[in-house]
Amino acid sequence: MSRGAVLCLSLVLLLMSPVPDVEAKDRPWRAWPTGKRFNIAGGAFWPQLDTKVRLDASDGTLGTEIDFESNLGMENNKALAIVLARWRISRRNAIDFAYFDLNRSGLGVSNTIIRFGDATFPANLPLNSFFDSEIYSAAWSYSFIHNPSTEIAFQIGLNLQDIAVGIQGPTGIISEDADFAAPLPTFGLSGRHFFNDKFGIVGRAGIFAIEIDLSSGSFEGEVVNLALGLEWDAFKHVGFSFGLEYFHVDVDVEDTDWSGSLRYDWWGPVAAVRFFF
Repeated sequence: MSRGAVLCLSLVLLLMSPVPDVEAKDRPWRAWPTGKRFNIAGGAFWPQLDTKVRLDASDGTLGTEIDFESNLGMENNKALAIVLARWRISRRNAIDFAYFDLNRSGLGVSNTIIRFGDATFPANLPLNSFFDSEIYSAAWSYSFIHNPSTEIAFQIGLNLQDIAVGIQGPTGIISEDADFAAPLPTFGLSGRHFFNDKFGIVGRAGIFAIEIDLSSGSFEGEVVNLALGLEWDAFKHVGFSFGLEYFHVDVDVEDTDWSGSLRYDWWGPVAAVRFFF
């Protein structure tokens, strides 16, 4: 066996060997690796992006489904800042917060006619476009398994997506834009397992079916969010996390400001610095 393979195997065995303190249930639960009261993290998300939007006309005529990356030259990857926080209220109850903001613009030429809202853009016309999204989420977690090394929790919360899109022809001779805020309920499971007092693996999975009727309109569709990563508590109150995130949204919207559909897939690596106490 090569020296590199032996080194990797030794590292894996070291991480998988619990430190005695992790398994010692006589410690106060606040001192467990899974019992931190406050976690605040800031980092970056580098997603690959696939965004499709349809905006119907005010008379009900269906618009064109536009792939913003393929049809309008919008970048298909972009780094964005992400902020995360967790407040563990009690041993089994916690509240999680997350925020990130993604603003993009594109310049492209479509080889087909585009109907977007009440505007029609001829083929082969240079078009400027933008897609801006702010996403806020808050969720309550109940840990039905919680011990010094392992936690598995049920989550229920709300994910607010504030979306604005627009297309504009040369010198603004034809333009159309729309925006809406979609409050999307979230349900799922999260878990973490610490191999010792410093290293752990975390995961989250949620598949949410949506059908919401509001006074100003309705939303119907699905949301999927998956995450898997590693946590390293390098110092007494500072740690690092590395992982992968996947978001899928497929929503049909009937709203006073937007009638149509929004479909996107974002996935990529996340890295963050965590502060805990």
